[in-house]
Amino acid sequence: MVPPFFPCHTPAPVVNPPLWATDLMSKFDALSVKMNGIDDIKSYVTNIDQKVTDMQSDMVHLSKRVNEVENSQSFISKSFEENIKMHEKTNKKVETDLKKLTYDFASLRKEFNSMKTESKNLAESKENLNKIAKANERLNSDLETIQRESMRDNLLFHGIKEVTEEKCADLVKHVCENNLAIHDDLCIKAAFRLGKKAEPSNEHDIGHERSRPILVKFNDRQKRDGIRKNSYKLKGESISITDQYPKSVVDKRKSLIPLLKKAREADVKAVLIRDKLVIGDVVYSGGPIEVAIENAEKRKLKKQTSESVNIENDTVAAGSEIHSDMITA
Repeated sequence: MVPPFFPCHTPAPVVNPPLWATDLMSKFDALSVKMNGIDDIKSYVTNIDQKVTDMQSDMVHLSKRVNEVENSQSFISKSFEENIKMHEKTNKKVETDLKKLTYDFASLRKEFNSMKTESKNLAESKENLNKIAKANERLNSDLETIQRESMRDNLLFHGIKEVTEEKCADLVKHVCENNLAIHDDLCIKAAFRLGKKAEPSNEHDIGHERSRPILVKFNDRQKRDGIRKNSYKLKGESISITDQYPKSVVDKRKSLIPLLKKAREADVKAVLIRDKLVIGDVVYSGGPIEVAIENAEKRKLKKQTSESVNIENDTVAAGSEIHSDMITA
C-alpha cells in the first residue's frame, strides 16, 4: 500500500523592518513610558493640590482660632490688669482699715484697762457700801431696840374725842375709871396728843374731825401693863388702847393688817405681835396668805383629832379602871 502524499509547504521568508522604523518604534515606546510617568506626576500634583487646599482651609481655621485666642488673651490681660488695680485698691483699703482697727483696738484696750481699774474700785466701793449698809442696819436695829425700850412704858389711847382746853391725863383717867373699872392712881408721867390737829375743810366737817391719839407715859410699868391687859373690855367701842411702836414696826404692822383680816375672815386664829403676824401658832414668813391659812387649818384639824383620840383613850382607860375596881370589890 502506497502511503498518502502530503505536499510540503515552504516557509515564507522573514522580512526585517527598516532601521528607521525600528528606531521610530523605540521612540514611541519611550514616549509611551514617559506619558505614563506624566500621568503619575499629574496624579501626584493633584494630590498635592488637594493637600494644599486642605492646608489652606486649616490655616484659615487656625488663623480664626489664633484671633480668638488673641482676643481672649487681650480680655484676660485687660481683666488681669483691672483685677490688679482692684486688688491694689482693696489692699490700700485693707491697710487703712487695719490701721483704724489697730487704733480702735488700742483705744478699746485702754478703755478696758480703765474699766478694769474702775471695776476694781467699784468692787471695793461696793464692799465698803455693804459694810456701811450692815453697820447702818445694826445701828437701825440698835436704834429700834432703844426706841422700843423707851416706848415700853407708853400706851396710845385712840378714839377719845378732842375738846377745847382739854387735859389729856384727865381724859385717860376718865376712860380707865368708866370703861376699864380701874380706880387706882395711874402714875401718869405725861399725856398729850400726837400729830397736828386736822382743820375742817368745809362746814360739814366741823365737829366731825378725826381725833388724834393720846400718848400716855407711865412712871409705873405695872400700872401700864394692868391697863393694857384690861383693854379688851373696850371691844366694840369707839375707844381702843394699843402699844406704841417705832415707825418701822408701825409700817410693817400696817402692811400685815390686810393679811390679818383675811385670816380672821377664814375663821383662823391670827394675831399681831409687834411686827410679826402669827397665824394659828406659826409666825407668817411670807408667801400666799391662802397657803398659810390652809396650813393653819390643817394643824388645827390635826390637833383636834389628836385631842379627840386622847380623850377616847382616857375614857377607855378610866372605864377599865372602874371595871377592875368593881371586880376586885
